[in-house]
Amino acid sequence: AIRQSAVPAFVLSSENDMLRSGVSRAADILGERGTLVTIKESALDLSTPITRATTSWGAFLVADCYGSPLYGASRHFALADDVDAVSSAPVAAFLKQQFCGGAPLQGSDTMVEGRLNSKAAGSLCAPFPLFVSCFES
Repeated sequence: AIRQSAVPAFVLSSENDMLRSGVSRAADILGERGTLVTIKESALDLSTPITRATTSWGAFLVADCYGSPLYGASRHFALADDVDAVSSAPVAAFLKQQFCGGAPLQGSDTMVEGRLNSKAAGSLCAPFPLFVSCFES
């Protein structure tokens, strides 16, 4: 489905996000149709206050340590918690550009390498192989 789409797409991840492999794969498949934003880990509130207060996922985040199947979960949920609008600001800018003729989305100091379409270095060794190919169908 993602290969056949002609619609501009926005994909969001962060350094050490547990879904980073799948998001990077989606960005590769999308090519120029996709805009990848990778947020620096240092820009995220990894305490995930909203997730812990409002969902059952908070209880699992204590297992977010290297080597755990949940490694990267707190980074993933920190994107959703969006403390200080770190995640929503680029999303809103992308939507304004696409639907309202707004200014093009620009890199910022909260993004890896301060620019768009930059992937976090290294590889994530979470044992979820479906995340790598989940955008293929």
